[in-house]
Amino acid sequence: MLISQLWKLPKGASTWTLVGTLAAYSTNLQWMSGQFWTFTNAVDTGPANTLTCMRSADGVTWTTTNSPVLGNGHCSMHNAVHNNEICMFYANDSNDNKVPAPFQLVRVDQTGTFSLDTPTPGVSINPSTPAPSVARYGGTLFTRGQNAVTPNSGIWARNT
Repeated sequence: MLISQLWKLPKGASTWTLVGTLAAYSTNLQWMSGQFWTFTNAVDTGPANTLTCMRSADGVTWTTTNSPVLGNGHCSMHNAVHNNEICMFYANDSNDNKVPAPFQLVRVDQTGTFSLDTPTPGVSINPSTPAPSVARYGGTLFTRGQNAVTPNSGIWARNT
């Protein structure tokens, strides 16, 4: 079983210190509302997947929050805190990777409640392409097209 570890580098120190471990593999970590937050990717395991969300105030004791059941697909593993919510994309590939599919913004609030935005009409992602990453800068949410998003690739921005 793959695990993730949380490490810290105290101010002025030159050596990293192990804080704790998670019994799940994750490639992201956020700080929101006085807690660490991390997510495991939805892996294609059948007709529906659960995105696992874990949070911790100390990095040692982790709590799993109620997470949504998604269709076959994947979420962006590089997410961002924006307007007191963690934002990431979910790309549904339940069409057996044959045609481009819509993708939508997933939001997790400070209580661990998930919501999904309505997909943007006419925007889709190529089959089997990882969900786009999300970043926040100056009060605006950004993502990149990765040459796999139609109608155009490049950098996109959203203020809400």
